[in-house]
Amino acid sequence: MALTTGARILPLLRQTPLGPDARLEAWLLPTLLIVVAAATALVTAARRTPHDEIAPSTDAARRTGYGLFVLAILGTLAAEVFALGYVPLATIRVILLVFTFSALHLAAFWFDASRPGRLVAWGSIGAGAVAVAAGAAWGAPDTIEIVSVPLAIALLASGRLHLDAVPHSRSWPWLAPGLLVLLVPSLLQDVTEGALWRIVVLGLVATLVIVVGLMRKLQAPFVIGAVVLLIHGVAQLWPWISRAYGAVPWWLWLGAGGILLIVLAARYEQRIANFKAIALNVSALR
Repeated sequence: MALTTGARILPLLRQTPLGPDARLEAWLLPTLLIVVAAATALVTAARRTPHDEIAPSTDAARRTGYGLFVLAILGTLAAEVFALGYVPLATIRVILLVFTFSALHLAAFWFDASRPGRLVAWGSIGAGAVAVAAGAAWGAPDTIEIVSVPLAIALLASGRLHLDAVPHSRSWPWLAPGLLVLLVPSLLQDVTEGALWRIVVLGLVATLVIVVGLMRKLQAPFVIGAVVLLIHGVAQLWPWISRAYGAVPWWLWLGAGGILLIVLAARYEQRIANFKAIALNVSALR
């Protein structure tokens, strides 16, 4: 069946320089459902077998199941990415790819802690990232948060699952990727375009991330949220800063800077002690 589907899909990919229409999914989706169902059945049957009773055939079935998962991910990604040139369906294809791969990442991470299961989980989230990059090359979708937020939620959810399972784990390797995917694309758009809804939402989300980091004593959310909120604030205040700098004579700014240096120097030791205390508190976070 996979060979038949491939034989039907290849002519669709070549039929026009712009790519295929919805007939691609009409052939691709039924085959994917059958492959994923077979892979799930093989892996589930192998996992239910007691470890002391695993036969070579059972291990081969388990490996075959994981191999089918990987084949389904790669095949879907390749077919849909090559079809993004068909503009009427480009946005919906990217969105469906990202949502599907994000859900697969979280499901594999949640239900299968084995090494092959983790390979499927990270491979699916990687495929989602490739889909986002391919969509960006074609300008789909126009609002990047439609695809960046699902990836971020999947990464943060799997990171949270790991932190709950391994209490001594640090937050940086498990939460930082999801936080960066959640905040950085919006921050870049905020600096360049500055749509009102994005300005408000980004500020609120960055503040919420800081609060959660403090409440949960997690270092990565606190630091990343603080840095993003600082950059976001400077980007929004920069026009007023530029106007104020141009309206006030330079010697007044020089005098204000000198006064500030004198005040800081007068309490230098106290400021150093404060900075050390802040650094110790932040480093004590998980």
